[in-house]
Amino acid sequence: MKIQKSYLIMLILVLALLAITTGLASANPNRTPISGQESVLPEFVPGKEFLPDGNLYKVRDEIDYIEVTSDDPRVTGTNTITFNGNFKFAPEPVFVTGRMWGTFSISNDGGNWEGTYTGVRDERGYSYFSYVGSGGGGYDGLKIRYDIVHENPDPTTPFLFTGYIMDPGNG
Repeated sequence: MKIQKSYLIMLILVLALLAITTGLASANPNRTPISGQESVLPEFVPGKEFLPDGNLYKVRDEIDYIEVTSDDPRVTGTNTITFNGNFKFAPEPVFVTGRMWGTFSISNDGGNWEGTYTGVRDERGYSYFSYVGSGGGGYDGLKIRYDIVHENPDPTTPFLFTGYIMDPGNG
């Protein structure tokens, strides 16, 4: 009976220790949460457009400029993206659905972020993107990751994002 009781106490202690260490790991002091919005600016540099058949539309190397406003000033500035996409035509107000990808560069007085993104525009006209990049200048050594959710078929409305800045050297 004593062995079972001490085994039970030991098990409870191990589970408590596991819960504490898991909680500490999730607090992760080297991650700073970020959130904000992106608004597409009217200026852009057209890329190559292809219409290989009646229902497929491809875009390559279009340059778009986006105003980024964030709760973290390191992620506020102008985002210059290279835009690529493979789309199928859809009825209004969606117009097109499909996959998107490219590169991004967010610049401000403190430094810059550069990386890649992927995205999709679904049958409702909603768009979802994932961005991953590295810092330069004053942000050298930092990493950034954020996701955009744009649940509106109108691309002129703001795109909302959440994510985090990581400092791999601070941990």
